[in-house]
Amino acid sequence: MYFLEKFLNSCVANEEFKSNKFLYFFLNLEDENQFKVKRKEGDTLRKVAKLEEVSNLAGEIPLDINANLKYYAAHAGELFNQTDPIYKK
Repeated sequence: MYFLEKFLNSCVANEEFKSNKFLYFFLNLEDENQFKVKRKEGDTLRKVAKLEEVSNLAGEIPLDINANLKYYAAHAGELFNQTDPIYKK
């Protein structure tokens, strides 16, 4: 039981899992029938195709654009601009 508790605590400490509606529902289950119903609903879900389809319990889209991602995007854009003319020849 100790390891399960540690695992669940680490899950809810994670920013992405903390506001996940499926984890929240699972942790609040009191009846096995609720789980069966939710599991059938889960079978009908489809893969996320757009960023707008991802949301947390607050209805927000969790997106963390930090300095490293901005740096990468800027340099990747520069690299593309430098190499694109070579491939167009």
